[in-house]
Amino acid sequence: MWTQTSWQLVQQLIKNPPLWSLLIGIPLRELPLPAIAEQVLQALAWTVIFLSLVLIGLRLSKLTSWQSFPACQSLLIKMVLIPLMLGIGLSVLGVDGPPRLVLVLQMAMPPVFATLVLTEAYELTTI
Repeated sequence: MWTQTSWQLVQQLIKNPPLWSLLIGIPLRELPLPAIAEQVLQALAWTVIFLSLVLIGLRLSKLTSWQSFPACQSLLIKMVLIPLMLGIGLSVLGVDGPPRLVLVLQMAMPPVFATLVLTEAYELTTI
């Protein structure tokens, strides 16, 4: 009935908080939030964005030289080229203002963090 693979899947589901929020959030999405809760969540969201940008700055400041950074080309593509192309494409499609900015930020952030984490994990900052 329950194989080892099934148990592993259940364990992964239990360990994954985003899935909890999805399962809880879908049935509760029609309930309105009090104004104070909405303000607190918005403040938390801006705080997380600010701290993420500070973390990227701190990580980049630890680099001694950009020339000894083999992942620099990948980081440049993921941080500049792809978001630039997305921003231009969204402008052409008529998406403007905050929605465009949010989409560009969401496009750029995860790959940047992944590149920085992998670079540090495998000590690629030196030749």
